[in-house]
Amino acid sequence: MEPIGPERHYIVVMRVLCVARHPVLSEHLRRVFERFDVAATALVGMRQARASIVTHDPDVALCDYDLLTPTQLELWRADRAASSVPIVAVSMTKRPHEVAAVAERGIVGFLYLPTLESETARLLLAGLRRRRDGVVSPDSLSWPGTTPVLRQR
Repeated sequence: MEPIGPERHYIVVMRVLCVARHPVLSEHLRRVFERFDVAATALVGMRQARASIVTHDPDVALCDYDLLTPTQLELWRADRAASSVPIVAVSMTKRPHEVAAVAERGIVGFLYLPTLESETARLLLAGLRRRRDGVVSPDSLSWPGTTPVLRQR
């Protein structure tokens, strides 16, 4: 019997939604957080973010703080798919002392981009990463940022 060729395994990096009120802002968030080895997708508005949960299967949603109104947070919690995805508020203009108590609003963290430290972001993201089996078929690799790894038996 001939040896079987190398088996293909895929390591799926952390999946992050970057949600803002304008395409330029969401794209900026995507570029900022891709530095932390995550597969990030830029989305505009909470409605688009909720609609994309099933197709993107994110670990976390990084949302512009100004989008996180009580109404939008209630819609997020009421959505079966979205309710299991934690939200981290991100702001480029509001300092931590200027925001309402985020934990009381169901938000798991807050990041102020102008003073964002790499280690802080890495620790927060690492704590929010869901466990995955790390092996998926090549056909299901539609998410940007997945990394193919070849291993010998």
